[in-house]
Amino acid sequence: MESLLFDGANSAVLLRETKTRAEFRVALPQTGRYADLKVDERVVFSFAPDRAVCFATGGHG
Repeated sequence: MESLLFDGANSAVLLRETKTRAEFRVALPQTGRYADLKVDERVVFSFAPDRAVCFATGGHG
């Protein structure tokens, strides 16, 4: 985990995926369940397929 952003209902973590090094912003639930997370702690996340959005990169015609 790169950073913690605690902002009430908008709290999130910034993650860097291990294999690709891609950065993700992941919203935290409002329950406070993850209030004890620390920077550099390992976090597992996944996507709900029905909520994922993909965009094509430019330059491929």
